[in-house]
Amino acid sequence: MELSKKITEFLLLLLLTSAIMFLSLSPSSAVAPAVRMVGGDKIAHFLAYSALGFWTFFSLGDVWSRLRSRYLRRYVISVVYCIVVGTVLELIQPLFGRTTSVWDFTANTAGALFGTFAALLIFRAGLRRSARRAGRKQSGGTSQ
Repeated sequence: MELSKKITEFLLLLLLTSAIMFLSLSPSSAVAPAVRMVGGDKIAHFLAYSALGFWTFFSLGDVWSRLRSRYLRRYVISVVYCIVVGTVLELIQPLFGRTTSVWDFTANTAGALFGTFAALLIFRAGLRRSARRAGRKQSGGTSQ
């Protein structure tokens, strides 16, 4: 069961990364008008990379979720992954008739930082909840 969960998480990460790649390398004319509005593409970049950072953090593995001291490593790896994906896509866009933009890179990075930080907060809240439950079980279920 655990292996199939990890495979599913990896495939979903691959699917999300592929969708971002497809949208980043598609011709500008194929982009929805709402995204082409002033600043709309930066919002789209931010949201896409927020989702990518969030999902990357949670798909890195249950092994690290059992080790409280390793959450910072998950955060860094997730952010680095998102920044590498965003940078590579920005740099190869001219090969697909698009332009490279420092502002797109900035929106990608900000989204990656935000999404991964949100995942980190949720992860840490889950650890605290688990620790409280474990404490209650050890003390015989009494609350103070």
